[in-house]
Order: sequence, then structure tokens, then C-alpha cells
Amino acid sequence: VASIRPPSVDVLRDIKVSCASDVSNVMYGESGAAHVFARQKGAVDHTVLELDRGLENLAEVIERELGIDVHTLSGGGAAGGLGAGLYAFAGAGMRSGFSVISEALSLEREICDCDLVITGEGCTDSQSFMGKAVGEVAGLCRKYDKKCIVISGLVRDADQLRRFGIYRAYRSSDYAPSMDESITNAEKYIAFAAEDAAREIVF
Repeated sequence: VASIRPPSVDVLRDIKVSCASDVSNVMYGESGAAHVFARQKGAVDHTVLELDRGLENLAEVIERELGIDVHTLSGGGAAGGLGAGLYAFAGAGMRSGFSVISEALSLEREICDCDLVITGEGCTDSQSFMGKAVGEVAGLCRKYDKKCIVISGLVRDADQLRRFGIYRAYRSSDYAPSMDESITNAEKYIAFAAEDAAREIVF
């Protein structure tokens, strides 16, 4: 990207745009989109570096051409840099996706009033605590001294999760003969993991 030419007509002039992001990662660098997320999508080391350089270049062009600084924008690295794009090109206000959903569900009040919280996602790892739902739910459980159990397809670094407020983590992949099988028949193996979790809660 060498230059940016704004459209002659501002079609978003009377439209308010909000960007709800489930991560707080910046656009580039060690905690940027490429270094944190690209390997999940199949990128190898040299591709990660190339993508990161491209995102840094884009941030520089945005600042030079539009006078908008997205270099350290929280959530700017969401969806491969879409957060920064919405902020720069659509004037979007940046909001935590979790806070939007949490407010709609009165989630903090619900957690405050309950005895146990069970949450989960496809893969729980260190990224889960960078603004994603599992990490934010665990934070609320820690705030109100509630036990939080995670049931996910895959759990990495399970022994480190307790410091984030996770009481116990179960992974459906442990109950399947292979990773492909655990993905193909996810409902079956999540049910097995949930049975073990319920057994521990009851007994």
C-alpha cells in the first residue's frame, strides 16, 4: 500500500459506526495481528514477518495520508487489522465486544448471583485472556469469587489457567480417538467432557 485516496463523497457522513472487538491486540508487532493470530490460519514464520511488515506499512500510510494514528490502537489488530481499518476509514468507535454482549445480558449481575460458571470456546490458550469471552468471564468470576469451569475443544497450558481464574478445564479432544474426530463429532465429545465436569461438581 503506497497511498490512500478517500472517496469524493463521504457515504458514511451521517452514519455512526461502532467496532466491537473480542481482542485488544494492536495492529502489528509482537502483540499484533500477524504474530498472534496468523499461525492459527496456517502462516509459517517468514509469512508472519511479511504480514507484520505489511500491517506496519499500512499504519504508516494511514498516518501520513489521513493524519490518523492507528499504531497503538487497542483492538486495531482484530480480524487481521480490520479494527484499525474501521477506525481509520469509517470513524468507528472502538468497543470491547465482550462489554457489548455483557451489558445486553446483564452478565455481571448474573455471575454475581450464581454459584458456578461454565464457559468455553474452540481453543482455550493464552490468547483467551487478551479480551476474549472466556478470559473476561473468568475475570468476573475472580472478581466475585465464583468458580469458573472451562469446557473447550482444545486447552493449551492448562496448568497455567488457574492464575487467570479458571478452576478446572476440560477438553473434548481428550475423549476422542483423534483430533479430526473430535472436530467432526464435536457435540458428542463435548458432552463427554461435560459429564465429567458435572460429576466433579456433584461429588
